[in-house]
Amino acid sequence: MLRVVALRTQPLCSKGADSLEECKKLEFNNKVEVLVPCISHLFKHVCTSQDASCVAKIVTNVNSHACKTESQKVLVASVRAALISHGSTLDPVLLDSVIDSVLDDLSEASHPVLVCSYRALASFAYLDHQQVGRHKDAVLDALMRGIEKYDPEYQEVALEAMTGLGLLLPQLPHNSLAPIIIPLSITLKPFFEKEMVTLRCKALQVFGQLTTFHISSEKESLREQLLGNLVCFLMYINETNSEVSNSGNK
Repeated sequence: MLRVVALRTQPLCSKGADSLEECKKLEFNNKVEVLVPCISHLFKHVCTSQDASCVAKIVTNVNSHACKTESQKVLVASVRAALISHGSTLDPVLLDSVIDSVLDDLSEASHPVLVCSYRALASFAYLDHQQVGRHKDAVLDALMRGIEKYDPEYQEVALEAMTGLGLLLPQLPHNSLAPIIIPLSITLKPFFEKEMVTLRCKALQVFGQLTTFHISSEKESLREQLLGNLVCFLMYINETNSEVSNSGNK
């Protein structure tokens, strides 16, 4: 599938072919992190091309591609993530269809696919306000579920979902966040003690964001959450790991 996309981009940009050549050097083995840089680089040139009809065909093919293997599912999810990442240059209707496809596939996705999908939703925060406004409720709900369905064997899924929340929350009107502030703060609490340092730090950072939102209706409840975790935060300030310590200070 990646070969087909690259061949279609060759008339638009020789860099598409260069990206494909780089992909040939990679050993895939279902490792998402191997695919992402290659695909992101390729689709940067696809999305900024001047041939809108070609881009539309690629988006349509990606959204309708019937995946038969896990590798194909990971590849499609990676392509969608790249499309959303460079979505500011896409036609809004096409971008809407990509976002909808990502959200629709979350319920039956495997863990490697979920990593790509939540990475795609993290990029959603960088889109224009109209695009964010149309999908914010569905994306917020999806990111929350990504954290709530934590699997210790696949911690990267929760990390990507948490990263997406950390990027998206500041982009939204504070008064629209009132219903999720307390549930999210409760959901984050168990992650303060996870062994995975990056996950612990991200949970602390997102919780820190919640305390900066001026939502009068939730002020007292959020204060209770803050006091309830105070001992934990004080411990992390003295953490030997500088990354954790800095997150605790924030």
